[in-house]
Amino acid sequence: MILDGKRLAPLRCAGLLIIGDPHVGSRRPGRRKDADWPNPVLAKLEHCAALAREQGLATIILGDLFDRPVERDEALKTHLVRILKSFPHRPLVNVGNHDIEHTTLSDGDTLALLGLCDVVDVVSRSGPVLELQLSDRRLGVGVTPFGQPIPDDVSGSFPDVGSLAWFTHHDIAFEAAYPGA
Repeated sequence: MILDGKRLAPLRCAGLLIIGDPHVGSRRPGRRKDADWPNPVLAKLEHCAALAREQGLATIILGDLFDRPVERDEALKTHLVRILKSFPHRPLVNVGNHDIEHTTLSDGDTLALLGLCDVVDVVSRSGPVLELQLSDRRLGVGVTPFGQPIPDDVSGSFPDVGSLAWFTHHDIAFEAAYPGA
Protein backbone atom coordinates (compact mmCIF):
# COMPACT_ATOMS: atom_id res chain seq x y z
CA MET A 1 0.00 0.00 0.00
CA ILE A 2 1.12 3.56 -0.57
CA LEU A 3 0.42 5.48 2.61
CA ASP A 4 -0.31 8.92 1.24
CA GLY A 5 -1.12 10.40 4.63
CA LYS A 6 -2.95 7.24 5.79
CA ARG A 7 -2.24 5.20 8.90
CA LEU A 8 -1.94 1.47 9.05
CA ALA A 9 -4.02 -0.62 11.43
CA PRO A 10 -2.33 -1.18 14.81
CA LEU A 11 0.11 -4.08 14.79
CA ARG A 12 1.14 -6.48 17.55
CA CYS A 13 4.78 -7.60 17.40
CA ALA A 14 7.72 -8.41 19.67
CA GLY A 15 9.86 -5.50 18.49
CA LEU A 16 11.28 -3.60 15.55
CA LEU A 17 13.87 -4.53 12.95
CA ILE A 18 15.30 -1.39 11.34
CA ILE A 19 17.05 -1.81 7.97
CA GLY A 20 19.09 1.06 6.59
CA ASP A 21 19.42 1.73 2.86
CA PRO A 22 19.68 -1.66 1.13
CA HIS A 23 20.31 -0.08 -2.33
CA VAL A 24 19.02 -3.08 -4.29
CA GLY A 25 19.94 -2.79 -7.94
CA SER A 26 21.20 -4.73 -10.91
CA ARG A 27 24.10 -2.29 -11.28
CA ARG A 28 26.70 -2.18 -8.51
CA PRO A 29 26.22 1.01 -6.43
CA GLY A 30 28.99 3.34 -5.36
CA ARG A 31 32.30 1.68 -4.60
CA ARG A 32 31.01 -1.88 -4.17
CA LYS A 33 33.34 -4.44 -5.75
CA ASP A 34 31.36 -7.67 -5.18
CA ALA A 35 31.80 -10.01 -8.13
CA ASP A 36 28.34 -11.50 -7.62
CA TRP A 37 26.36 -8.28 -7.10
CA PRO A 38 23.48 -8.02 -6.08
CA ASN A 39 23.61 -11.32 -4.16
CA PRO A 40 25.22 -9.85 -1.01
CA VAL A 41 22.41 -7.35 -0.44
CA LEU A 42 19.70 -9.91 -1.27
CA ALA A 43 21.27 -12.38 1.17
CA LYS A 44 21.25 -9.71 3.88
CA LEU A 45 17.56 -9.03 3.25
CA GLU A 46 16.83 -12.79 3.35
CA HIS A 47 18.66 -12.96 6.69
CA CYS A 48 16.62 -10.00 7.98
CA ALA A 49 13.38 -11.72 6.93
CA ALA A 50 14.40 -14.90 8.74
CA LEU A 51 15.31 -12.91 11.85
CA ALA A 52 11.98 -11.04 11.74
CA ARG A 53 10.08 -14.33 11.43
CA GLU A 54 12.02 -16.01 14.27
CA GLN A 55 11.62 -13.09 16.65
CA GLY A 56 8.21 -11.73 15.58
CA LEU A 57 9.55 -8.33 14.52
CA ALA A 58 7.93 -5.60 12.46
CA THR A 59 10.33 -4.20 9.84
CA ILE A 60 11.08 -0.64 8.82
CA ILE A 61 13.33 0.10 5.84
CA LEU A 62 14.69 3.63 6.29
CA GLY A 63 14.79 4.46 2.57
CA ASP A 64 16.76 3.68 -0.57
CA LEU A 65 15.33 0.21 -0.95
CA PHE A 66 16.48 0.62 -4.54
CA ASP A 67 19.70 2.19 -5.75
CA ARG A 68 17.95 3.81 -8.71
CA PRO A 69 14.33 4.96 -9.11
CA VAL A 70 13.67 2.53 -11.96
CA GLU A 71 15.01 -1.01 -11.72
CA ARG A 72 14.80 -2.67 -15.12
CA ASP A 73 15.90 -6.21 -14.17
CA GLU A 74 12.64 -8.17 -13.86
CA ALA A 75 14.33 -11.26 -12.39
CA LEU A 76 15.91 -9.12 -9.65
CA LYS A 77 12.57 -7.48 -8.85
CA THR A 78 10.89 -10.91 -8.71
CA HIS A 79 13.58 -12.20 -6.33
CA LEU A 80 13.18 -9.10 -4.15
CA VAL A 81 9.39 -9.49 -4.07
CA ARG A 82 9.78 -13.08 -2.84
CA ILE A 83 12.10 -11.90 -0.07
CA LEU A 84 9.84 -9.02 0.98
CA LYS A 85 6.79 -11.29 1.06
CA SER A 86 8.65 -13.65 3.42
CA PHE A 87 8.69 -11.08 6.26
CA PRO A 88 6.05 -11.85 8.92
CA HIS A 89 4.50 -8.38 8.44
CA ARG A 90 4.66 -6.23 5.32
CA PRO A 91 7.78 -4.07 5.67
CA LEU A 92 7.18 -0.35 6.12
CA VAL A 93 9.42 1.47 3.62
CA ASN A 94 10.39 5.13 3.77
CA VAL A 95 11.05 6.89 0.47
CA GLY A 96 14.74 7.68 0.05
CA ASN A 97 16.45 9.94 -2.45
CA HIS A 98 17.56 6.96 -4.58
CA ASP A 99 13.98 5.61 -4.74
CA ILE A 100 12.56 8.58 -6.66
CA GLU A 101 13.17 10.10 -10.09
CA HIS A 102 11.63 13.46 -9.19
CA THR A 103 10.97 15.21 -5.87
CA THR A 104 8.31 12.77 -4.62
CA LEU A 105 7.26 9.18 -5.28
CA SER A 106 5.48 8.74 -8.61
CA ASP A 107 4.01 5.92 -10.69
CA GLY A 108 7.24 5.78 -12.70
CA ASP A 109 9.28 4.69 -9.66
CA THR A 110 9.76 0.96 -9.02
CA LEU A 111 9.10 1.43 -5.29
CA ALA A 112 5.59 2.71 -6.12
CA LEU A 113 4.85 -0.51 -7.98
CA LEU A 114 5.82 -2.62 -4.94
CA GLY A 115 3.56 -0.48 -2.77
CA LEU A 116 0.61 -0.68 -5.17
CA CYS A 117 1.00 -4.46 -5.31
CA ASP A 118 0.92 -4.66 -1.48
CA VAL A 119 4.41 -6.12 -1.24
CA VAL A 120 5.45 -3.30 1.12
CA ASP A 121 3.79 -0.32 2.79
CA VAL A 122 5.41 2.81 1.34
CA VAL A 123 5.40 6.09 3.26
CA SER A 124 5.06 8.76 0.59
CA ARG A 125 4.08 11.66 2.86
CA SER A 126 5.50 12.70 6.23
CA GLY A 127 3.36 11.88 9.22
CA PRO A 128 2.35 9.37 11.87
CA VAL A 129 1.84 5.99 10.21
CA LEU A 130 1.68 3.09 12.64
CA GLU A 131 0.94 2.12 16.21
CA LEU A 132 2.72 -0.96 17.52
CA GLN A 133 1.76 -3.08 20.50
CA LEU A 134 5.03 -4.39 21.97
CA SER A 135 3.94 -6.75 24.77
CA ASP A 136 2.71 -4.26 27.40
CA ARG A 137 4.01 -1.09 25.64
CA ARG A 138 2.48 0.91 22.81
CA LEU A 139 4.77 2.68 20.38
CA GLY A 140 3.77 5.26 17.79
CA VAL A 141 5.81 5.34 14.59
CA GLY A 142 6.12 8.38 12.36
CA VAL A 143 8.11 8.71 9.14
CA THR A 144 9.40 11.55 6.98
CA PRO A 145 10.47 10.74 3.40
CA PHE A 146 13.48 12.35 1.75
CA GLY A 147 13.02 15.99 0.81
CA GLN A 148 9.97 16.61 3.00
CA PRO A 149 10.05 18.83 6.08
CA ILE A 150 10.74 17.04 9.35
CA PRO A 151 8.08 18.12 11.87
CA ASP A 152 9.26 20.38 14.69
CA ASP A 153 6.67 18.99 17.07
CA VAL A 154 5.11 15.53 16.90
CA SER A 155 3.40 15.61 20.29
CA GLY A 156 -0.22 14.62 19.95
CA SER A 157 0.47 12.42 16.90
CA PHE A 158 -0.47 9.37 18.98
CA PRO A 159 -2.48 10.60 21.98
CA ASP A 160 -2.82 7.23 23.74
CA VAL A 161 0.73 5.97 23.16
CA GLY A 162 3.50 6.09 25.74
CA SER A 163 6.48 6.27 23.35
CA LEU A 164 7.10 7.63 19.89
CA ALA A 165 9.78 6.87 17.29
CA TRP A 166 10.17 9.08 14.22
CA PHE A 167 12.26 7.92 11.25
CA THR A 168 13.55 10.08 8.42
CA HIS A 169 15.73 9.80 5.34
CA HIS A 170 17.68 13.03 5.65
CA ASP A 171 21.25 14.03 6.32
CA ILE A 172 20.86 15.96 9.54
CA ALA A 173 23.90 18.16 10.04
CA PHE A 174 24.76 19.11 13.60
CA GLU A 175 26.97 22.20 13.31
CA ALA A 176 28.65 20.83 10.18
CA ALA A 177 27.84 19.56 6.72
CA TYR A 178 27.83 15.92 5.60
CA PRO A 179 30.13 13.97 5.49
CA GLY A 180 31.94 15.74 8.34
CA ALA A 181 28.89 16.15 10.56
